Order: sequence, then C-alpha cells, then structure tokens
Amino acid sequence: PMKRIPQSTIDQIFAACDVVEVVGDFLQLKRRGGNHWAKSPFTNEKTPSFAVSQSKGIWKDFSTGKGGNSVGFLMESEGMSYPEALRYLADKYKIEIPQDGEDDKPDTSGAIKAVTNRAAQLFHSNVDSVRDYLHGRGISDHSIDHWQIGHSPDEQGYIANRLVREGYSKEIIVAANLCFVQDDGTLIDRFRGRVMFPICNPFGNPIAFGGRSLRNVGAKYINTSETEIYHKSKALFGLHHARKAMNIQDRCILVEGYMDVIMLHQHGHDTAIASCGTALTVDQCKTIGRYAQNILIARDSDDAGIKATARDVRVMLGCGQYPSVLPLPKGQDPDSFVHTNGGQAFSEHIAKHSRQYVHFLVKFAQRENPGTEPQQIAAVAKQVRETLDVIADPVLKTLSYQTLADLLGLSRNLMRPKETATPAPAIESPLSAMHTHEVTALRLLVNNWDSTNLEAFKDLVSNIPSESFSQLFSEALTEMTAVQGTPVDRLLSGPKADIFIACLEMDGQQSSIVEALNEVATDFARFHIDRLIAECREVLKTTTDKQIYLSKMQTLARMRRELLTAPK
Repeated sequence: PMKRIPQSTIDQIFAACDVVEVVGDFLQLKRRGGNHWAKSPFTNEKTPSFAVSQSKGIWKDFSTGKGGNSVGFLMESEGMSYPEALRYLADKYKIEIPQDGEDDKPDTSGAIKAVTNRAAQLFHSNVDSVRDYLHGRGISDHSIDHWQIGHSPDEQGYIANRLVREGYSKEIIVAANLCFVQDDGTLIDRFRGRVMFPICNPFGNPIAFGGRSLRNVGAKYINTSETEIYHKSKALFGLHHARKAMNIQDRCILVEGYMDVIMLHQHGHDTAIASCGTALTVDQCKTIGRYAQNILIARDSDDAGIKATARDVRVMLGCGQYPSVLPLPKGQDPDSFVHTNGGQAFSEHIAKHSRQYVHFLVKFAQRENPGTEPQQIAAVAKQVRETLDVIADPVLKTLSYQTLADLLGLSRNLMRPKETATPAPAIESPLSAMHTHEVTALRLLVNNWDSTNLEAFKDLVSNIPSESFSQLFSEALTEMTAVQGTPVDRLLSGPKADIFIACLEMDGQQSSIVEALNEVATDFARFHIDRLIAECREVLKTTTDKQIYLSKMQTLARMRRELLTAPK
C-alpha cells in the first residue's frame, strides 16, 4: 500500500500551486480582466464560461456550477483520486513526499500502475533486439526512446517471471492484463514476440500496451484489455506527447495507428493522436475538445478507413466539434506517406486536399449512391442530412444544410433543418435551501478570509440563530484557522466541498470586510426577530391571553426599527 501523505506536506502542496499553471496544462486560457478564461471542459460551449482566479487560487465553471482549487480541478476534469492529484502536483512542483508515513488503504489501481510501469521499462530494455526492424520502418533512435518502444521476447513466462521475482503479486500482474493464469496456477505472458507500444495517460504514465506481431501468425496487433486503470473508450494514444502542442496550436490530427502517430511526430506534426484500436467515442471527443477545437481526421485510405472516418465525423458533430478530413493517396496511411515523402509534403497535402466535413460526407454518400439521377441525389441528401441532424448548434446546422444544398445543386429553401429546441436542464445549487444572509456569510468567509478579521468572523457566529448553520459556519472557521497560506483549500477539499465551491466568486474582495460582516450580523438579527414576530402572530390566533403576546410583538418591532436605523 502507498504511504499516506502527511497534512503538513498537503499544506505545502497547496501553497506551492499556481492554479493558472495547473489548469493551463489542460485548457487554453486567455486573460480577460482580472481572471483567465477558457471553454468549459465539462460542456460543449462556444463562449468561454470557465474562469480561473490566480490571486485566489480557484477556478469556477459557470456552465455547470463546478469549481474549486488545483486539486479539485484534477479530480473533476482528469478523474484523479485525491491522493493521485496531490502526488501529481507534488511531482510538478518538486515537493518530496515522506515515505515513512502510515500506510494508506490498499490501492489496487496504484499497484496496477506500478506493475504496468515496470513492465514498460522491462520491454524497453529489450528494444535492441528489434531496433533494426524499427529502423526499417523509419523510426529513429530518438523516437524509440521518446515513445519507450520495447520488445516482448517470444517466451511464455519472460515478463511473468521477472515481475514475480521483483515482488509483484500474481493477482496484480493478472489484473494489469500482462499475463494469463493457467489451471495449474502458472502465469503465461499475454504479449510474446511483439514490438511493444506503451499506451500512456495524459501525464505520461503507462497504463496499457499495444503489441505488434513480428511473425506472420496470429493477430497482427493485440492490446491490453480493459483494466482498472485502462478504459479503451477514453484513452488516446500519444496524447501525453501531443497535448501541449494541441493546446498551443489549437489543432489536432486524429489518425488510426501507433505508427501513424509516432511517424507524424517524428516529422514535425506533434499534434497527432490515435484512438486505441477502437471506433472514436464521445469520451475521446470530449478529451480532444479540451485541448483543441480544430480537428483534422487522417485515417487510412482503404474502405475501412473511409468508413471509420464517416463514423468519426458523426460522433464529433454530436459533440459540438466540426472536423476537416484529409483524403490520402490510395493505398497509403500517414505513416507510409511521411516515410516516403516527409513532413513538409504532408503539410502541403493538408493545405491542398483537406475537406470540410460536409464535403466529405457528400463524397462518402456518393460512393454508395453514384449517379446524377434525381433519386440518387435525393438518397445522398437524405444520408448526409441524417448525420447533420446531430448538430446541436442551430446556426451551424443551418449553414451545414446550406453547404449541402450548394454541393448538390439544390435550392437552399428546400434544404432546411427541422426546428428543434431542447432547454438546458437547470442546475440545482447546494445553496438553494439556505437563506440569503447565510449564503452571504459563507461567501464572505470563502472569498474574503483574512486572519486579521478573525474576531469579526467569531462575533458573527454568536449572531447566527440557526443551530445547524451555526455549526457549519463554526466548523468552516475552525478549518480556516488551522493552516497558514491558502486555508480555503481545506474547505474546497473537505466533505462539504460542494457547499463552499458554490460560494466561490471570481470578482475582487470586499473593501471593508468588517463592515460587510456587521451588515450580515444585522440581517441575521432581523431574520431572527421576524421569525419570533411570526410565531407570536400564530399564537395570537388561538390564545386567550393576547396582551402578553401583543406586548412581545411591540418589543420585537421596536428592536427591528432600532436595527434598521442604527448607524452603519
């Protein structure tokens, strides 16, 4: 099991984080006013609503209501666990995590990551036995090391025996899909006699493998099956090397295979990635969209590649992405093209031959419906419209229909999309059950905390009439005073983080926090008085001793007037 991270180290990690640097590794941030803005990684939006405040160390996604600090972003956006996010940030900011702490809970996924990483090292250590083969495919020594390409010897138990000798359990080795278990308990390597391509997560950690056979028997490629850390529908080969370039250039080249990605990177096209031997999925599209909006699909030129491209286009359009398509010469793929012609020729081919998605869809439909007869043109129009109808943006859908009409020589009035409007679901806030003055109090604490105003915050607690809210506010105040630096991080990572995240504000702090707290205290008192007056009115409906309650109401009304007229 992994060692638990001490609280002192966690506080050090929080203090070191620059939220703009952390989020900027994954999203395209642009400074506007006092904050940085990006398109939400959680929704398909055209206008950026994701804000990052460098001074406060927080982010807020106004399209979903999500928000938090650097750790929260990695958990929400990248699917990391809390310890994984802390360890990622510790590595980023060169903070050493002590190894002598208490053992944390057993972490199966962490053990699978460790054994997969070790397997990648062992495979790469054998790469010399296939170096000539790789050179023959055009892969340079730099690329071999850059991509950690390796070799699995043609032996039944090479990787199994090595890993067991090094102390890895059989259960974890099998869970990582590196080996099978025979009936007698013997481990058999899954990958034998193959060139090994590590598939990494966005941070460069191996999570799976693709293995290419060196013999003309069996499957040409076999891949790691689904594991606790590897999900084919979400992984993208090469993303760890491409994401920064994708972010900077706002473009991405989607190809089919490992060799396509590696050769394109080697020849200067460093935004190339590939879906891992599967049809493109919605999850993969969402991941791509977080780094780049301009997507070029460059699949193989055979029938299977063209059909896969048509599926890719449909999925992307449904995700609010509008790709271009690059047809390649017959019989070629990106790997063979750059191997033969070089990277510059590939750039020139893109400039001359890439097509907008409607143009590709029309050409694809005309393959199945060739000819110029009315029924054939109608069949093409129908097929393309079925794909264009997945576009949610009404303007882009209309423009796409107009392009379709122009390409088929039809009237634009004839080619109109159906009117569809689906209202966005309302986002329920965790603050909806609170009174306005309670929300204001929490917002002052989360957004305007200053230890010099501790007594003013403590005074406010004594004015809170609600016992449950008083407890919530007191516990939050205790957390805020527990650490130095940016104590709000404790609240944004705690058990009631959703409440405090909803309180985040991206604008500046109050000019006078004491004055603001006094106003909230007055609101609390007035609310308490109003509630007591309402209770007296209810009693007056049934009691015979009305004078006592009328007198109480007069006293409460006088107190309320004094509150309203008291100097600020």
